Amino acid sequence: MADDSLTGQYSVVAPFLTAYVPSWLSGDTFNGLRIASYTFYEALYWNDAGGFKMTLRGDEEFPVYIPSARRIINTFNRYVARGMKPEITAQQDATALAAASAFDILFKRERFLSLFKQSKKMGLIRGDFILGLFADPLKAQGSRISIQDIHPSRYFPIPDPDNINQLTGQQLIEQVKIGDKFYIHVQSWYKSSNPVHPNYNPGVAESQPLPIAYEDVTYEQENFNDPLKRKTFSNPATDVALDTLDGIITLPLYHFGNDRASDAIYGTSELKGLERIFLAINQTGTDEDVAIAMAGLGLYKSDSTPVDVDGKITDWVLGPKRVVEIPRGGIFDRVSGVASVEPSQGHMNWLQGQAESVLGISDVALGQVDVSVAESGIALALRMGPLLDASDERDADITDILTQMFHDLKQWLLVYEKLNLGDDITGAVIMPVYGDKLPTDRSGEMDRLKQLFQDGVIPVQTYWAMLRKLGLELPTDQEMTKLFADAGDILDPTGARLAAEATGSGPVSAAVTPVN
Repeated sequence: MADDSLTGQYSVVAPFLTAYVPSWLSGDTFNGLRIASYTFYEALYWNDAGGFKMTLRGDEEFPVYIPSARRIINTFNRYVARGMKPEITAQQDATALAAASAFDILFKRERFLSLFKQSKKMGLIRGDFILGLFADPLKAQGSRISIQDIHPSRYFPIPDPDNINQLTGQQLIEQVKIGDKFYIHVQSWYKSSNPVHPNYNPGVAESQPLPIAYEDVTYEQENFNDPLKRKTFSNPATDVALDTLDGIITLPLYHFGNDRASDAIYGTSELKGLERIFLAINQTGTDEDVAIAMAGLGLYKSDSTPVDVDGKITDWVLGPKRVVEIPRGGIFDRVSGVASVEPSQGHMNWLQGQAESVLGISDVALGQVDVSVAESGIALALRMGPLLDASDERDADITDILTQMFHDLKQWLLVYEKLNLGDDITGAVIMPVYGDKLPTDRSGEMDRLKQLFQDGVIPVQTYWAMLRKLGLELPTDQEMTKLFADAGDILDPTGARLAAEATGSGPVSAAVTPVN
């Protein structure tokens, strides 16, 4: 690929990446910078001194690194795909329950919710995160499928030459050490639209998608980037000859590209474009620390040279309870230093504010807000609007990819666990749902619901369901019917509304089963 047209995505951060470019990718400028950027932004998040070297003035041993990047990422991460949980719908209760049970077992075994949360945060830092589906048919039934987090530095998609948003294959590539030498391990998955696929047939429309082809090959590191010169290395522990995966018709790696442009394959870190601001913040903090230290220790000047009792030149000896003796008429003064660090802190806070404003992070998002603002819906919306809009944009992409992944998981359950959850029309449909991004005023919401119920705007079933969502532990529907029947003349003097609702004559919706 032509590096000149693609390195622009990393052009801003490129000057900081030299130390992080993997040696085996020295011939691939774009992917070298991409993988180096993952390491750099992680170092920036963790406040690693390797990310930035301060230009210290006065003391090169004790620079100050302020965790600005970590504060930004942690705050933004709270609002992106907040509280994500899969929700299953199906026309048949039996299908919904079977799907809920299968996904619940799979997600708990693979710790999917915690895996997703951590992967999502690292995706905001690095710019990309990958979740992969794998299966081992030799394992016991019910435990054959696994979900793994893949470091994006290993991920190399194969786009369609005519459409960058369509893939014909995917590869996982990494450097491995076998014995005392380094090799390149490559796992590849190919669609039938890729020439490598054994059933590749260009120009012929498929009546239905063909199974994915898979191979696992290890190469000598020398000349690996030259397809005409690279050599394979026999590794019986991992080698798999090219063959199709029966029943699997979709690529197994799901790439979440953060804030990805429409014409880009990879996403970008939320820290992109803020690198020099963080450098300035750390530099200001370091300079301020040096200034405070000098103000405490003091810097002195004199026009005299100290001598000992023998008249030999020596050093000044300063410290508590010591007296400095100088010749009559000589000068010995303390140099005036920084009288106040407020200008420095003001500048540093301004820089921090500029960095946070890019994502709309305000004092409200940081928890630094007056109660009156927090309880005012309009004020809260105005202050949180930019952050919520930015997080909603990330949610949209995450939702699309997770929906595809959950859909494809039904295929894996059928092939490897012999569990048929039906098609999209009559079978189970799994969608990611999210929690509220802002805290709910429970007292105000309950008063509002109560008024809507009393005015006859919402039925009893809806009223109780919404109260349950607010965290109230309420009786079951059967118990509720009896309670309302006993208290009908209090809550509904005519008794007509409760009687009608208690019969269950209203429309019945499709079964909805959340997966915990």
